[in-house]
Amino acid sequence: MRLTDIAITPDGAVGYISNGSSLNASVIRTSTNTVIDTIHLNGFSVDVSILPDGTQVYFLLQFSNEAAVADTVSNTVIATIPVGASPRIIAFADVILS
Repeated sequence: MRLTDIAITPDGAVGYISNGSSLNASVIRTSTNTVIDTIHLNGFSVDVSILPDGTQVYFLLQFSNEAAVADTVSNTVIATIPVGASPRIIAFADVILS
């Protein structure tokens, strides 16, 4: 297993670790630094990002050329999105339009 990235929920309680050389991601409780769950993925995750509202986490899957969307309550993949060849970086911003 090789850590490639980590994203922390907005409340700081949970971290999602992208395990680059495994077909999964680790979910950790930050207060105890313990693994509390594992999310099974359909590819090697190279980056991870959480929506600003903390409801979903996105993993970029390098060799399957898609993003896996996981629900942060159930810690299960709920959708996949085609993203093109060799994705590397994903990010979200909390933008307010007036």
